[in-house]
Amino acid sequence: MILPAPSPPPHQKASRQIGLLAALGIGTNVLLLGLVSLALYGMHASEKSLTLAQTSSQTLADALNSALSMAQNEQLAWLSDEAGAERTQDWPHQLVEALQKTRTVLPSPEVANALRELESSIPALESISQWSLQWNRTKQKNRIGLNAARARVDSNLREMNALLTSYEGRHQLKVSGLIRHFRALPAGPEANRQGRDIITQIHRNDNTAEFRTELASLTYVCERLLNEDRLDQLADYKDNLLSAPLFRLARDCANLTIGDSDFAAKLEFQLNTLKENLLGNSYRMDSEHQTIVLGTGGLFTLCKERILLEQKRTAFRKSFGQNLEAVHFKADRLQLAFNQLSHQLAVEAEAALSKAGQRTLALGLLCTAAFVIFSRKVAGKIARQIRTLEQANLALETIAHAAQQTSTLQNKTTNRPTETRASGI
Repeated sequence: MILPAPSPPPHQKASRQIGLLAALGIGTNVLLLGLVSLALYGMHASEKSLTLAQTSSQTLADALNSALSMAQNEQLAWLSDEAGAERTQDWPHQLVEALQKTRTVLPSPEVANALRELESSIPALESISQWSLQWNRTKQKNRIGLNAARARVDSNLREMNALLTSYEGRHQLKVSGLIRHFRALPAGPEANRQGRDIITQIHRNDNTAEFRTELASLTYVCERLLNEDRLDQLADYKDNLLSAPLFRLARDCANLTIGDSDFAAKLEFQLNTLKENLLGNSYRMDSEHQTIVLGTGGLFTLCKERILLEQKRTAFRKSFGQNLEAVHFKADRLQLAFNQLSHQLAVEAEAALSKAGQRTLALGLLCTAAFVIFSRKVAGKIARQIRTLEQANLALETIAHAAQQTSTLQNKTTNRPTETRASGI
């Protein structure tokens, strides 16, 4: 026959239940401490993410403002008439690098999309800057060439006026001599011939005045051409304002140089050089249609290039302004994405904190309820054990008292026979 295992003594049960109660209290505190620590860690992580987003936003904004400021300063310098424009800082590379770094630090889809849009607008802005730099270099070459061509044309005009002045002086002396000789001649065929010669020489002086007038007209047209800013007016310059005096100068030059080969050679050389400096190498003049076919180089071509450069400058400024406005628009969208991300992180941090507080409160209430229930149960068991012990003690006291009374009666019974025997003796 198998006997059941003896149950542990009541004091061992009480000790075990008190230990379980203490373990429950300690476990509850540890669990609550863990939840609080986890909530604090989540708050720290959310705060760190929020700080990182704000710092990255500010850093990128500073880099963007710095790059755009450098781009604007470059654009102003390159689209001016100042020489020696060069890129001192590689702002496009710095800006793209800042955008890529921000994308790595903040892998948010909205921020990443805004960063890609902003980055896609940088090449267009850089291209306009490069075109403006090339424009500046071309502008300097045009300015140098234009100044040199103007100096050559001015030199031709001065030389031709000097030749005319010298010719007029010699011509006046010649006419004066002819008049003196005419006055000394008697009337007759020789005097008549001398008179006709004098009249011819006076007519040549009139041709000289016409030639000088055409030179003055050509000088005025050249000054106007140098200050012209409308491309549609150049055709009128070429086919009317320039061609008319040039054709008349060629005609007057032929009339002036009759009988003076040295003067003819010098004047024709200066006139041909003037045409070449004005119209370019290999130019052609169509006397039948009174039109000009331009050659390569020349003051006219350089003036046309100057007007085209001015139009390009206006176009580059407009295009740069439009692209800069697009960059600012996309930068504003990026800032909006940053603000949304910061708001989202703040909301998530607040939600995590609220959720952690709710969990902690729920767990605390649950553990407190369990602790109260278990402690009441243990207290009840201990109270029952105490009552059992009191009853057992009371029973033991009763038994002891009964045993004491029984022992007293037995002692009295034993003592009576002894007294009887003593009295009989």
